[in-house]
Amino acid sequence: MRSRSRRQTRIRLLSRLIAALLIAAGMLLALGLIAPTQTRYANSPLGAQRAIAQQYGVPIPSRVAEEIYRRLPEIPLENNYISQRTGAVDPEDTFLSRMIRYHTLIKGRSPISRFDWKLTLADYLGINEPMVPGSYPGAINLTTNPLEADTAVVNQFTRAQRDALVNTLVAFFNPSVLNPPPQLTPSGVSAETPQQNAPPVGRGSTQPLPLEPRPGDAQLLMP
Repeated sequence: MRSRSRRQTRIRLLSRLIAALLIAAGMLLALGLIAPTQTRYANSPLGAQRAIAQQYGVPIPSRVAEEIYRRLPEIPLENNYISQRTGAVDPEDTFLSRMIRYHTLIKGRSPISRFDWKLTLADYLGINEPMVPGSYPGAINLTTNPLEADTAVVNQFTRAQRDALVNTLVAFFNPSVLNPPPQLTPSGVSAETPQQNAPPVGRGSTQPLPLEPRPGDAQLLMP
């Protein structure tokens, strides 16, 4: 009887321990799921953020930034920060690459929406959502947090420069903005389709030349 009682006691204790472990695991999982997206991505090194970008169909920010700089060479590079991993300057970690990572990975905004890019610029200008220094791209992988310098860059932009940057980013991520599909008329024919010209008349044409008037032709018109 005593051995059976001890066995039942052990079984109850083991069951309680398993239940406690399951509850703890569930709480940890819940905390991981509800943790802010920007905190999870901000703690990821640059290589991991690139992997995340490829997983969700977002081009590598440094490659996008390279193309945007080619189209808008007046934008500052701001790529003189030292990598904590290598101890050397990372030339690919530019202002635009950080802004693109902040826009797509940290805030989860659409790269083809002008409105979303304007929201991001408003964050840099300090008139929209506050930017958390510890969550900003570069805060983990660079020796100096570039947030303050990057916000200073955006504050130096004119309105025309901000509009040009937004339009260039949207055009890169959504090429149809530059080459919209032709509009169709109600009949279903493209409005851009050139109308067929009338066949030429004259030398080299199969159409006969009009006859020149001859003497006596007027008499043919008389009743």
